[in-house]
Amino acid sequence: MSSLKHLFQNGLIKAMFIGMAILSLLCASTVKQQFEKMDWTEQMLGQYEWVIPLGMYDEISAAEIGDTVYFLTGSGEEGKREYTVYEWNGTSLKNDAQWKNMQVFLTSHGGNRLTRNVHPAGYWISRKSGVPEREYVTDMEGSQLTSSYGSYMLQLTEQPGYVINLENNTVISLETQDVIYKALENERIMNQMGDYWIMERDIPWPHGVPLTITYLRNMDFSMALDGMLFDSVYEVENGKICGTVITTGTYDVLPEEVIAVEERIVEADGSWAPLFDEAEDGVILGAGDGYYVTQEWSPEGSKTQTIIHFMDGRESAVIENWMEPIGPCRNGFIAFQNEDDLKKGFLNDKGKIIVEPIFERCSNPQMDAAVVMHDGQVGVLRLKGGDGNE
Repeated sequence: MSSLKHLFQNGLIKAMFIGMAILSLLCASTVKQQFEKMDWTEQMLGQYEWVIPLGMYDEISAAEIGDTVYFLTGSGEEGKREYTVYEWNGTSLKNDAQWKNMQVFLTSHGGNRLTRNVHPAGYWISRKSGVPEREYVTDMEGSQLTSSYGSYMLQLTEQPGYVINLENNTVISLETQDVIYKALENERIMNQMGDYWIMERDIPWPHGVPLTITYLRNMDFSMALDGMLFDSVYEVENGKICGTVITTGTYDVLPEEVIAVEERIVEADGSWAPLFDEAEDGVILGAGDGYYVTQEWSPEGSKTQTIIHFMDGRESAVIENWMEPIGPCRNGFIAFQNEDDLKKGFLNDKGKIIVEPIFERCSNPQMDAAVVMHDGQVGVLRLKGGDGNE
């Protein structure tokens, strides 16, 4: 019995040693891979061209106004930073020390702090932090274009000259400061894209849960497309609407029990074309300014294709399934992120990666540059390989 016990103990010890050896090899392999990845990342960072090098400033954000990109740079502790504004014209960087309204520009906020939410026409939403009723639209001369409202209630529109007040469902003219449209009692103003206002309303639905439908109004707020209903509107550009259409009703003849939808490109006259052939299936994954993305597959196989389609008719591009385009297409550049670790990079409109996904955050493409963050440091990266540059 003691002999068997001795053999068992020896076998157990051997197994432990083998397990520890295997674990050590795995750890060594993982560490090696991490170092190789770090070395590769450093090589990539060294190969790229920098408009403003990483780590030179503690804060950088960008805004495009007209044909000029402004980079707002800050140095020092947060709350005590000294700021400088630079102009970028695509070839040279100039210190814009004369821009008198820099402090107003600082109050412009966006969803991504590396990109300032400034309208290309030269105005933005100004917010006073800590003051509950201090949000308004400001222009580059410092003039206040609207009254003050509660924070995060105003939304800029794609077409210049308007702002949406989400709190009371109105559209305000920036020229007159008058309310030019108030939503009906049962509708919500969601957005403005292309030549349309994007509207929503809830309708009764079986089992007591309301159904939310989307529809479009023309710029004069008349009903568009004979009341065509959408489940989603992804992008509007060049007179085309990319969306998921509800095919079992209209605004005047609402669906009652059954909902059927189809992914379509709808023309301004109401005509449309399906996005997928009868032998194929697919969905719209998302969209940005100038493009939309589909994932497609055939019933015969499980292999999918992720494809970027451009609203201006340029040739579509196939990309890898792990790549998720984000933000607008500008000058032939689109930011994207790795679906696994959410690291950001850039691709061109041919689907080719021009900046590897190694950054924690990035701004929208600004002309041929973008603000990026790596390991907590920010810089401005020069983008190459888009429209009009090498």
